[in-house]
Amino acid sequence: MLRWRQNATNLDGKKMTNRHLRAKLVNQFVPKGATVVEVGVFRGDFSFELLEIISPEKLHLIDPWKNLDDPTLSDSWYHVESKHDMDAIHASVCHRFASEIETGQVEIQRGKTQDVLPGLPDTSLDFAYVDGDHRFEGVLLDLDLLAPKMKPGATIMLDDYVLGRWWGDGVVRALNVFLGKQAHGWIIIRAVGNQVVIKKRG
Repeated sequence: MLRWRQNATNLDGKKMTNRHLRAKLVNQFVPKGATVVEVGVFRGDFSFELLEIISPEKLHLIDPWKNLDDPTLSDSWYHVESKHDMDAIHASVCHRFASEIETGQVEIQRGKTQDVLPGLPDTSLDFAYVDGDHRFEGVLLDLDLLAPKMKPGATIMLDDYVLGRWWGDGVVRALNVFLGKQAHGWIIIRAVGNQVVIKKRG
């Protein structure tokens, strides 16, 4: 039976930061040399950690890096009135991973998941991290698009599996709906803090 742990702690009892929690889960569930997709990259901090922890064979970084004029996003990082310059952030990510892009280990794909993910081969991915559009429709779309791209036994980890932020119940509800549709195909294997990991049945 899955046990939900609201707070993640280290061996010394101190609360783990989100960064350390994600790293621990990646170490536990993602094989070295995996083929990986990260949905929602922003500045590429977690992308860097993925490269460091698992040295993926291929890391697809997907993000539109676009400020949107949408009132439902008014409190998000990517609203049109946000202080974040998405063109500059995209350029900084390209520069940050220039050597990995040159070798072909990293591929940066600037666009929406519905435009990028269909171009990936089915059953080609070992791991996906979903941290893009946190609204219900966006998260559910990401999961639906990713599902056929994942290998049997592959895992997807979702960030911000919490209630009460600007996205309301978007992440939680989307995963619930997805698992309801995929009851025989996917299972939750770990849920701790604001991270949840699901696995594709073999």
